[in-house]
Amino acid sequence: MDWGFMDFKMEMRTDAHLFSIKTLLVRKHGKIADLVICRDAYQEQNELTDDMKTLKEYGFEGGSSKENPPIHNLYYNFKIGDASDPDPLLLCD
Repeated sequence: MDWGFMDFKMEMRTDAHLFSIKTLLVRKHGKIADLVICRDAYQEQNELTDDMKTLKEYGFEGGSSKENPPIHNLYYNFKIGDASDPDPLLLCD
């Protein structure tokens, strides 16, 4: 299955904190849990774990021009919301 339809782009400043990216992902996907974000590849050694660190502190380089900003890939995974609060639409026959 091609998951390319889930790809999206967003421009961020290098002084943005990881928690702000997590907030944007929650807005995009709704109620989620156990969100994991990785840089460059979805591997444990690439996991970004400190929500208070900025992108610059994680080693992301920014650009001075909006015309050709550097591109960085983030990969993420999550579980659907809180299992104790099921979605009523999923319970329908």
